Amino acid sequence: MQRCDTPLLLAATRCAIDLAEVRGWSAATITGVFYGLKAALDGHTGDDPVPLSQVRRRVRPRSHSSATRIAEVLAELELLHDDTTAAIRTWIDRHTGELPAGFGRDVRAWLVVLLDGYARTRPRSHVTLRVHFGTVRPFIECWAATRGHLREITSGDVDTVLEPLRSHRRYNAIMALRSLFRFAKRRGLTFADPTRHLRGGRGAGRTVLPMTAEDIRAVEQAAVTPAQRLAVSLAAVHAARLKAIRELTLDDIDLPSRRITIAGHRQRLGELTCDALLAWLGYRRATWPDTANRHVLVSRISALGTRPVSPDYLDKHPPRGVCLEHIRRDRILHEALRVNVVQSFKGYQGTPQDVIREVFSIWNVMQRQGVKYSSITTPSGESRSVMSQHVRFLDEAVQNSQANCVDGTVLFASVLYKLGIYPVLVKVPGHMFLGFYTDSQRKQISFLETTMLGEPGLNSYQKSWTFKTVDGYVSSESYKQFVNALDEGQAKFQKTAPQFQAKTPGYLLIDVQAARRAGISAIARF
Repeated sequence: MQRCDTPLLLAATRCAIDLAEVRGWSAATITGVFYGLKAALDGHTGDDPVPLSQVRRRVRPRSHSSATRIAEVLAELELLHDDTTAAIRTWIDRHTGELPAGFGRDVRAWLVVLLDGYARTRPRSHVTLRVHFGTVRPFIECWAATRGHLREITSGDVDTVLEPLRSHRRYNAIMALRSLFRFAKRRGLTFADPTRHLRGGRGAGRTVLPMTAEDIRAVEQAAVTPAQRLAVSLAAVHAARLKAIRELTLDDIDLPSRRITIAGHRQRLGELTCDALLAWLGYRRATWPDTANRHVLVSRISALGTRPVSPDYLDKHPPRGVCLEHIRRDRILHEALRVNVVQSFKGYQGTPQDVIREVFSIWNVMQRQGVKYSSITTPSGESRSVMSQHVRFLDEAVQNSQANCVDGTVLFASVLYKLGIYPVLVKVPGHMFLGFYTDSQRKQISFLETTMLGEPGLNSYQKSWTFKTVDGYVSSESYKQFVNALDEGQAKFQKTAPQFQAKTPGYLLIDVQAARRAGISAIARF
């Protein structure tokens, strides 16, 4: 143990001992923190805060010391000043500086706007920035052979680099290029948008299918660690979001009652999840017996503190070849396919009647889950001058089994958009209902009154019924209610059509795909 030469170092050492006891630091970590504190505080009297850059510079040569833990101690003493530049900004400067002359400055400005947000666009995640840049970089390097600036890029140049790409790679490339050139057009960096002609939406050629039996077996074989098995079971059985898995705490687990609370919603703990949870908790207790972290998932780093694992923890430790979001979507699709209304989701590959059948399959799932209309229209922060309504997120509407007119419409629009069916939000004074195109050319549209979802709804027998034949749903009570909701939606639209044509205030048709192309995004909820 080193001698504390100054009162400041003595106070910092005592603080480190207290933090180590609370957070379960190992003896090696504590020793490293002691040595690091002496190096970081050398020459300081405590009158001024210690710059974080100085902490990292002085501690970095000492492999046994942790700049992060030392910074925690100094922050606890209110002696830390963060004077560093965010790592993502350094990454942006370094990589855009490697681009050909004439492109780097504009691409850097685009990435900074994505990072910070602009006007009505929300800031994008660091992962989005890295993916977008990694996508457009080879295109820019290709164009640089004959072009010297973004304003010189033509539609033909864009088509040339996109031509070899297929499926999700083409879709991701179109999204990145659209973002870049729309930014350049807004800033006056280009005269025209060379991506304006692109149609990269969730196209008619996409068939949405759940995971195959081979995929499921691959997941079971690939999930070899306790953490992987727990994450897979939470996504597959409880449709848990990645953020909800990371933020799950020990207080959310009630093993005697076999209950689990995910994102504020209490659910029954299934056998698969219970087994995976017990295996992980046993591993967690043996590996980090003294950690004070209350989160279920902990890592070598997070076990030393109280925060959840980092956002990329599940990305760095997934079962090989497995996407947890794919598993989560698979659970929802299987529920729709299980009742034998549709055999697969094909979007606009079939006839308009096939599209209506797919919409009914979602309607039927919502009815089986007991979703019903709830007239909750008063938001927190109610204003007399601003017309507003309380709106739940999709998972809240499903798990709480309640939806008002906006909830139900947005819920359906979200699911249909995922399936490649183009939805339209129909807004009239005091109400909203759903429209959806039944053909890819957008020439035929149907309307659905979503507030009729639970009127009268299905009884327990009807909720558990599986249709015996492909067309067996036609005679069901659920389909009769669905047809009534279609008729009601059509009648309401025809009644208000003159107001839409006259562009009367309060009457609005919102094409979801057009809104997404214009840069209007869903509220972030991970």
